[in-house]
Amino acid sequence: MYKVFYEANCFSVFVYQQESNHDLESKIIIISTINEFRQKVLSWLNRTDRKDETIYVSVAEQRIENFFVQSLKVVNASGGLVLTPKGILAIKRNGFSDLPKGHVEQGESIEKTALREVEEETCARQLKIIEKLPTTLHCYQLNGVWCLKKTHWYAMMSDDLKQTKPQTNEGITHLFYVDNESLGKFRSETYRSINEVLGPEMEKLLAK
Repeated sequence: MYKVFYEANCFSVFVYQQESNHDLESKIIIISTINEFRQKVLSWLNRTDRKDETIYVSVAEQRIENFFVQSLKVVNASGGLVLTPKGILAIKRNGFSDLPKGHVEQGESIEKTALREVEEETCARQLKIIEKLPTTLHCYQLNGVWCLKKTHWYAMMSDDLKQTKPQTNEGITHLFYVDNESLGKFRSETYRSINEVLGPEMEKLLAK
């Protein structure tokens, strides 16, 4: 199952399996070709009365990503959730509660991007990755082209948080920590993609 977010809405894609979805067959849209898929995605993105939508595709799950790649311009990004004794290090960017992340540069691995972006945006030093987390997907339009931003996330630790500060030229006004008590507030103030995909992961990490 794939969840793609645009603004406050979500486009969900499930693999149709006749043996388990037979009762839904008369109630759902089943897509089998790339042209149908592209038309459906772009139609949803361009609607002014957009709502959450779910479609089913009658192809193998590993082909769904290829459908997205052929329908939208894919932009890779990477970021991190830094675990500290005070909680998870978060940022306030352009008025939204967020997590440090950024675009993958040419020739750069997604792991290296995550470490670089977290350090640049928070000045946390001596970072190390401890585990891979789920990827978030969201759309935006740039110069008339619809893009799919695929953000890879990692849980991290830092051995040097003494001089943390926000990267103000990236619209980050301040840093703060998310603990068990403030997690609910953070999830209500962040982007829906982070809330729904990473919110449960943050809860697990804070419980360790």
